[in-house]
Amino acid sequence: MMNESKPHMPKIKIFIISWRGVHERAATIATALAKYSDDISIVMSGDDDDIFGTSSVNIIRRDDSLFWADKFVGALEHCPDDSVMLIIHADCRSENWPEVVQRCSYAFAHIANLGVWSPKTRGTPYR
Repeated sequence: MMNESKPHMPKIKIFIISWRGVHERAATIATALAKYSDDISIVMSGDDDDIFGTSSVNIIRRDDSLFWADKFVGALEHCPDDSVMLIIHADCRSENWPEVVQRCSYAFAHIANLGVWSPKTRGTPYR
């Protein structure tokens, strides 16, 4: 019988991208994932950071005028080299956020040289 070793499950560093008007949705996503990961950061701009309360989520503040690019830089600056960076935008929806993280982890553990994992985007003019 072949000696099949279990694949190494990577560390997943979750970044939820939030901006004015979607902070509540970011908080909802973070809450849905809190039981499944202790490494969640919300990269945010704008006000209302009090919506995140005293949760264990790390808040990374970025300037409101720099939009997505600066939030991406913020995620890059805070992602450990040994982790997979999973970015979730607060205006995204999933019926099962933990499954999103589990499927990401599984993909990186089982597909050699995987560099990008993303969902199919539907219902938007930005394809």
